[in-house]
Amino acid sequence: MLDADTARGSGGKREVTASSEMKKPDLSITDIRGAADELRKKVIAARQHKEKDIERKVSEHDQLRTEILSMRQLLETAQSTRDYFTAVQQAGELPAGSEVQLSEIEATVTGLEAQIAEAERRINVFGAQPEILDRIHEAASSMRDGEIKEATMKEGIESLTKGNDALAAEVNALAQELRETVEEHGRVTEEFQMADKGIRELIKKAGVGLVYDKHGPTMKLLDYGSDTPTVEQLEQRRGQLGWTKGKEKAAVDIVLQHSDELKRYHELRASQQVLQDKIWKELRTKRREALKTRIIQHMIKAWELHEQTGIEAKSYEQNAIHAPETVFKDLETKVKALGGVKLVERRGKRPGDVPQMIEEVPNDTPQKTAIRDLWSGMKEHGQEDGIWLTSYSKPKIKSAK
Repeated sequence: MLDADTARGSGGKREVTASSEMKKPDLSITDIRGAADELRKKVIAARQHKEKDIERKVSEHDQLRTEILSMRQLLETAQSTRDYFTAVQQAGELPAGSEVQLSEIEATVTGLEAQIAEAERRINVFGAQPEILDRIHEAASSMRDGEIKEATMKEGIESLTKGNDALAAEVNALAQELRETVEEHGRVTEEFQMADKGIRELIKKAGVGLVYDKHGPTMKLLDYGSDTPTVEQLEQRRGQLGWTKGKEKAAVDIVLQHSDELKRYHELRASQQVLQDKIWKELRTKRREALKTRIIQHMIKAWELHEQTGIEAKSYEQNAIHAPETVFKDLETKVKALGGVKLVERRGKRPGDVPQMIEEVPNDTPQKTAIRDLWSGMKEHGQEDGIWLTSYSKPKIKSAK
């Protein structure tokens, strides 16, 4: 046996030997960092692989649902056909030799039921995986949101295009009133010019100018630049002439002998001014601007619908259709239809030319012309306040000055 000292000495020697035999680490800092980078890449690759696998399974799930819908429609048709001819067979009215066809239909029903059951089983397998189920729910929720927005957009556009009917009718009514007023103004003007010619000849026949006193309004029958006196004014003037003014009295009497023509002259002149004010101050200004404002308010609703649904409009070059553009085009189409405009296809003379739709007015009328002129004036293509801009940017209602 070894004594204690010998044992301690032996143990101490072993410790020294073990310490001297410790090895340095096999990996350096650079090696560890490299290994970490490699592991990160593997983790990312694994995540990407898992994501692709989930996407593939979700896609397969959606495809299965689509196939089930299609198979169920086919199954309903096959079952209905089978049930009908089975009833015919039971009634003893099925033609001989038709049993084979009935059996084929029955086999189709059985086969479809089996395929649907298998597809539903596979869908249930996908549904048992939480990650795939969550992704399916997210997609369904997103789809529902999109469907709701599309439905809202569709209903809104339908409502606004129905409102276009009333606006187009307003354009038609204003154009008609404007046209009729312009025509009436033309007739009154023509009659006034004839009456004016008669008054000129009458004044010339009288042969003398009639002048009021300097304190009253200047009136000269021979001076066409001044107002022509009324019958009442001439009668008043007649009473003011003294016994020495025989020549002037004779002139007044000559004119007063045609008092009806003079009254008619003034009536026509007043009517002409009233109609002119109605055309320019009311119909072509106030009424037209009021109608433009209603159209702009209507287009603001289209833009609010566009903003509400969150469906972004694409660029004009992409020929995208969104609420404001759709509503405005519908309104313009309806107005132009009232104006007699029709789209006619015109083909090029050379082979391969793309046909183009050209606007034509085959049977024009004054009313159709009036509608087109009024719409063109309100549209004012290229002008800042033209309603054509409302389909490209949200308009604002101008404050009253």
